[in-house]
Amino acid sequence: MPTNGLPWLYAPRNQTPRVQSQNEASNGIDSNRATHDTPTSIIERGREKEEQGRHDEAFEIPYIGIKTGEGLLVFFTLLLWWSTRDLVAESRKTAERQLRAYISVEFGQHVLQNKIVRFEFRPVVVNNGDTPASDVMIVSNLGLVSPVIPPNFNFTLPRPQIGTASAATLAAHRDKFHQVIFHRKATRDELRLIKKQQLIFHLYGTVYYKDIFKIDRTTNFSFRINVFGRRAGTFWGSSERHNEAT
Repeated sequence: MPTNGLPWLYAPRNQTPRVQSQNEASNGIDSNRATHDTPTSIIERGREKEEQGRHDEAFEIPYIGIKTGEGLLVFFTLLLWWSTRDLVAESRKTAERQLRAYISVEFGQHVLQNKIVRFEFRPVVVNNGDTPASDVMIVSNLGLVSPVIPPNFNFTLPRPQIGTASAATLAAHRDKFHQVIFHRKATRDELRLIKKQQLIFHLYGTVYYKDIFKIDRTTNFSFRINVFGRRAGTFWGSSERHNEAT
């Protein structure tokens, strides 16, 4: 076709104007963006962000867990130490209770001296424990009194001191008698009242000793002794007070 001297008005059929090509390229880019910005892609990006957030939380949680775990470890360690300390203390107390010496004073016998004028009594001191008792010292007193011991009776006796009194060791499950002699002869009137049970002998005192753990222990004793005659023998009974031990 003639161009009438204006060749720029016409382009060859097999050529695309540059502007159109650029527009198509631009349209192509926009088209691609439009394709990527579909609802599905938006949801997928949201899921990716959510998973990324979970990943970040998962990264932070172990860190917090480690710190919390360390605190719990310290707490339970202290709790275990406290419980173990109490267990050791209780075990020691149990061992002391099971292994220590236990001294008691039991009923004994009497010996008549000088034709029933002088009285001697022998209570039995027994170690019922599984270990020996050391520094065993006994202080006692014997009185001739009425059958009723006054409620305000004073059981106090001076404590013996090592070096001035007899101190012995009493093995486990062994016993020994303690000799107590009335300090004077009984008169005829007293003998008559003794026979009628109007007078009795009151024997009381304290046993001092140390157990295997070097702990000071005491055992108090108090007996009311009725004497029925030379052949009838005696009757021993514990009084209402002063019969306890530590």
